[in-house]
Amino acid sequence: MEVSPRSRKSWLSIRRPSNEDLLDYYEKLMLSGLSTPYAQYMIPIELDGQTFYINTLETFPVSRSFSPLCPYPLVMVHGFGGGLGVFVKNIDALASRYKVYTFDSLGCGKSSRPRFPTDTEGAENYFVESIEAWRKSMKLDQFVLLGHSFGGYQATCYAIRYPHRVKYLVLADPWGFPERPAGPLAHRYPLWIRVMSDWLRPLPPFALLRALGPLGLHVLMRVRSDVGEKFADILERSDVIYRYIYHLNVMPPSAELGFAALTWPYGFARRPLIRRITDLHPDVPISFIYGVRSM
Repeated sequence: MEVSPRSRKSWLSIRRPSNEDLLDYYEKLMLSGLSTPYAQYMIPIELDGQTFYINTLETFPVSRSFSPLCPYPLVMVHGFGGGLGVFVKNIDALASRYKVYTFDSLGCGKSSRPRFPTDTEGAENYFVESIEAWRKSMKLDQFVLLGHSFGGYQATCYAIRYPHRVKYLVLADPWGFPERPAGPLAHRYPLWIRVMSDWLRPLPPFALLRALGPLGLHVLMRVRSDVGEKFADILERSDVIYRYIYHLNVMPPSAELGFAALTWPYGFARRPLIRRITDLHPDVPISFIYGVRSM
């Protein structure tokens, strides 16, 4: 597996309270909630003259007589800080209608973790072209593309560049559409958020989580107590989703550095999609899904 070099000589960014085996273990526990037959592969892709690997999940029919309602497969792209396991509650229902593929985005989860470009356009291009390289390796022609949160940003950018590959674009609570508000933003946020934002800005987004070591898991469980409730009906242990997310994000930084290159402080996109969505080919249908219980 490709691992990115350390981007900063900071104790905040080099602590590594995780490893590939732990991540693999908790991913397996996440996927144990599926009833749909599936297989996983490490798919090689070629990008900028280098070979990387994308952790990929593919579903299979529950019986030989099964025929998907949609003739095109569904490809799902997870959000920032996520991995393919976060779709565990959706895959069974969607696999009754589609052939489903999902993957750990380049630089995330168990996929390769290369050094991302640090400029905005270069980082966006890296995300988009990694999806296209994965498509080529999977030999997919056309598909329904669903992106959640930051995955929605990637999916939209991909559909704009490769409209002939996307039969339908579905954006679930997509990140990156709004313009950054005019004028100073700091006064809109509490003092402690402003202080933390200024202090952590030079560091990878998950540097603090790494720096906290094992304590980071408990902080995550307290800050996002709602997440465990959302997965309680499908996972036998309430801590599994937290441990999965924790180990996803304390691995060496890669895609998070690419994401940082795309954002202004306080989480606004440097290249907001509201300006560019009109560049999407009119033949590509698009649906937006928003909900108060999104992760």
